Amino acid sequence: LAGISGRDSAGFPEFVAVMHLIRCVRSPQQPPLPASLPSDLAECMSSLRQAPPVDDLASRGSSRSASRSRSPTPRGVARDVPSERDCRKYARLFQLTDGDRDGSISRSEYMGVFGRSGLGQSMVAQICELVGAEPAGRLTFGQFVGAMHLINWSLAGRPLPLALPPDLLNYISSLGAPSAASPADLASQGSSRSASRSRGGSSSRSPSRGRDRDVPSARDIRKYARLFLREDPNRHGQLPIGTMRALAGRSGLGGNQLSQIFGLAGISGRDSAGFPEFVAVMHLIRCVRSPQQPPLPASLPSDLAECMSSLRQAPPVDDLASRGSSRSASRSRSPTPRGVARDVPSERDCRKYARLF
Repeated sequence: LAGISGRDSAGFPEFVAVMHLIRCVRSPQQPPLPASLPSDLAECMSSLRQAPPVDDLASRGSSRSASRSRSPTPRGVARDVPSERDCRKYARLFQLTDGDRDGSISRSEYMGVFGRSGLGQSMVAQICELVGAEPAGRLTFGQFVGAMHLINWSLAGRPLPLALPPDLLNYISSLGAPSAASPADLASQGSSRSASRSRGGSSSRSPSRGRDRDVPSARDIRKYARLFLREDPNRHGQLPIGTMRALAGRSGLGGNQLSQIFGLAGISGRDSAGFPEFVAVMHLIRCVRSPQQPPLPASLPSDLAECMSSLRQAPPVDDLASRGSSRSASRSRSPTPRGVARDVPSERDCRKYARLF
């Protein structure tokens, strides 16, 4: 069907057609293969011949795979110096290890981190020596980054150098310069969840990880909107109380606590509930299950009541569900339900196939 029977090789348009037809046949509907290539798919193949180069398609989007496609260094190949993303990642790990925030970590602290790499003790000792660690001394942030980079260097199969390469030595020195960003600043940069949690440690906007908020965050509300829509496929805007009880029961809370939560949300004795009440129930469950395990309040907190009121004037649930940059949001924006085969690959599918190609 893709027109490559008997050929020695095939291009990207044919590759996309093959992958798409495989996906269609493997979808839950399991449609039979057509007798000839569908016209829409043939047009898609034709358009791909005039499309940007495959490496350009592969680098588009916001996924980690796209980020790796944009990188000049192939995945698994050690760079001469850490990338910006690597440095931010090492900064978060350094922050976690440097409990007293004095800007350096002890030998017992960093050996615990390095030991998890799976490298032998002799190789780890050699790496520590290369970055200038004293036998019983401490490591600065720059030395820690250099050591982590050399660990990844070894894991990528490259032999350790006899001395630090000049580029890496200069890079380590630059991290200790007076004008350099602190580990805390680097840890909070980027768009990952880890960066978001690092920003939360110094910002009043977000509590530290594991703490319950007074009201759901915007991200929480988007997540609850997707869950609500999954249970309300016909878009009635109401969920049966039985459905909500089944969802709430997955939390592991006891029947008395759940009844109290339903009472606080104002839906005791009702047959169904809307999205604002659903958000209140999910948020109260989250609060009770937090590490602090606070007792349920005697009445609905005013902030949460205001949040429920604002949700009644908010955009439709499916609009809330489609916001954000997660894959769940992307699926909510898609006109085709998950698991249903499309006539042609989506733009995201094409980018994914480009990376695989």
